[in-house]
Amino acid sequence: MFPQFGATAETLSKASTMVFRIGTDAHLYDDPEDVNIASLLDSKFDSEKCEALKRLLALIAQGFDVSNFFPQVVKNVASQSLEVKKLVYVYLLHYAEKRPNEALLSINCFQKDLGDTNPLVRAWALR
Repeated sequence: MFPQFGATAETLSKASTMVFRIGTDAHLYDDPEDVNIASLLDSKFDSEKCEALKRLLALIAQGFDVSNFFPQVVKNVASQSLEVKKLVYVYLLHYAEKRPNEALLSINCFQKDLGDTNPLVRAWALR
């Protein structure tokens, strides 16, 4: 296309795709194997936990079974981060019926969240 600049149609297409994806979570749908989700879920940083949970939800949307991460996700239900808590609740809504024994581990946190001062947290706990 622009051989004098060393650009081909393929490289321009990749570049334009990358430009349009800046600031979005579209990268979560790329390659399910490119990150270690388990280590991100066990991270001490909420941003890494959010990244892992978003990636898990993206995999669910693509039809993958990610129920093997259930125990690690349940551990994060007690997080103080509202974003982490919200993503954990969405994951639990999807898998709680398939893994009822492990879902019981989160009941105590749900009961605490029912008394939270934030109405969003109370609503998420009621779901």
